[in-house]
Amino acid sequence: MNKAGGFITLYRQMTGWEWYKDSATKDLFLHLLLTANFVDTRFMGKKIRRGQVVTSLASLAEETGLSIQQIKTAIKHLISTNEITNESTRQYRIINRRSEERRVGKERRSR
Repeated sequence: MNKAGGFITLYRQMTGWEWYKDSATKDLFLHLLLTANFVDTRFMGKKIRRGQVVTSLASLAEETGLSIQQIKTAIKHLISTNEITNESTRQYRIINRRSEERRVGKERRSR
């Protein structure tokens, strides 16, 4: 997890987001926004891009106070609406914010 300072931009329109009233999904999504890498790094030989989080279900449960079942359900919700993608291995998972992919793609196309 990236512990550096800084800030994120959060728009008021989020109150109209379909998962806004689902506390577990909203809490997990906000946690992912706050803990995502903001620069490219490497982890165990893999490139971890900006907007990605290397974690585990147990770590997410501990960091958010949600149960592992709530984490699994929230991940399914976020995947179903294309908010995130999830790549799992036996040791860890890489969660990627799709909004970060779209934003970076737009920046590249505008260059």
